[in-house]
Amino acid sequence: MNYDNSGILNLTQHTATAEQVATGVIDLNAEQGARLRALLTFNDMPSRDDLIARTREVAVLASGCSPTGEQPRSAMIGGAPYFMSFLEDALTAKGIVPLYA
Repeated sequence: MNYDNSGILNLTQHTATAEQVATGVIDLNAEQGARLRALLTFNDMPSRDDLIARTREVAVLASGCSPTGEQPRSAMIGGAPYFMSFLEDALTAKGIVPLYA
């Protein structure tokens, strides 16, 4: 199922599988992907403020990543469970529907 004419933006640390790509999942470019991985990687337990700041930055990154030049309407997410609800909120605030990988 394709949720958007411009595809489903991959906001996970992993490259989309062939099956995901076939359903409309789009990977970030190398630079965007590196920035996303840095935002999704935690070496220590983050504070609530850090979680919020990182999710806002991911949402801003996502809002400018559609290959059509339009803001994506949906994004595939996955990662640290304590981060996901914050990420859902930040994406939803930008009008991007979060979908779990």
